Amino acid sequence: MNIPSENVEIEQIYSQVLAQPNRSLAICAANANEGVTSLAIALAQRNLLAGHATLVVDLNLYHPALEALLDISQPPCTKQEPKQESKQAPKQAPNTKPCSSLSSYLPSAPTSYPSSYPSSYPEIGRQQNQPLAAPADLLSAPALVTAHNLVLTGITAPNKRELVIKLRQPGVLESCIAAWMQEYTTVIIDTSPLNRINAHNIPPERVAAACDGTLLMVMAGQTTETMVSSAISKLQNAQAHLLGCVFNDRDNPGLKDELLRKVTSLSARFNWLSRPIAKFLRNNKLLTMEL
Repeated sequence: MNIPSENVEIEQIYSQVLAQPNRSLAICAANANEGVTSLAIALAQRNLLAGHATLVVDLNLYHPALEALLDISQPPCTKQEPKQESKQAPKQAPNTKPCSSLSSYLPSAPTSYPSSYPSSYPEIGRQQNQPLAAPADLLSAPALVTAHNLVLTGITAPNKRELVIKLRQPGVLESCIAAWMQEYTTVIIDTSPLNRINAHNIPPERVAAACDGTLLMVMAGQTTETMVSSAISKLQNAQAHLLGCVFNDRDNPGLKDELLRKVTSLSARFNWLSRPIAKFLRNNKLLTMEL
């Protein structure tokens, strides 16, 4: 589902949530396929149009979507025979990068934290005589996403279990977000469904608690009140700052469709009455108008 960033609904959400810069935002949902990724990308595009450096982080391990959008169009890596040394420096084509895969974005752990990172990093999985782990060792480096008139900077979901375990530890996500905020004005994080618990996900309530604010996406017509209440309870127990709920009306029937559904259900017993009423509803111009 593609949500244009110029939509009035996106503008309303943006003005209430991301109008002020230097914010980290987590977008959650009770179940899968409720439009979390679409909302995250739409808000990121709208924030870019406002002139703010924006980073989208994909922590939805149940259904990672950002990696599929990555435009990895580099030429295949080929082995080159060593050339003879020359006195002149080798020429290099401008604006080119060496061939690399997503796994190559994970650098080796440094012996100390870079000066640009906060000095209060927790010692993640540190044992005796082992180097400290910085946020760059847990997630891939930001990469350019270009697809379907979409251009933004994102970080793909981790695919190694040991990295997921480290990201679950208290203080680790907070340190990563603090490091990202030094380079970007806004950080938007796509999370896994709140009501889907398994051993491979990073708890979305844990991600929400590490951010400045959280939006809860609700699919109208599908997500029940019990599911929403359970999701909100998890966010409250994690002490996440819930900014509000966004209702997705993609599958929510309009007034005309709902009236036709009710009338059609009466056709088994009152066919003589339901048929003219259904015809009247289908031809009614007032019900055809979009509000």
